[in-house]
Amino acid sequence: MKLLSLTVILTATAAAGISAVGPPEPLVTEGAPAYPAFTPDGVKLAFAMKTGADYDIYVVEVATGKTEPLVTGPGDQLYPNFYPDGNN
Repeated sequence: MKLLSLTVILTATAAAGISAVGPPEPLVTEGAPAYPAFTPDGVKLAFAMKTGADYDIYVVEVATGKTEPLVTGPGDQLYPNFYPDGNN
């Protein structure tokens, strides 16, 4: 799976308050993102992505597309999730 699913992209677009004109733009265009999870406020989307031999967790800002690593290290880091209060 090279891109996040169309459902996730459309949800991200709606969460950011962006009106869809034309086809949606993918949030992530590299790697193999999987297991997406929105922050409770819908501002960021966390996902696992295979980097080298292992999966690491990244966060992308929905409005800007800025992506940063959140959890990296040896072995697979999978299933990102957020507490309802958005702090963790």
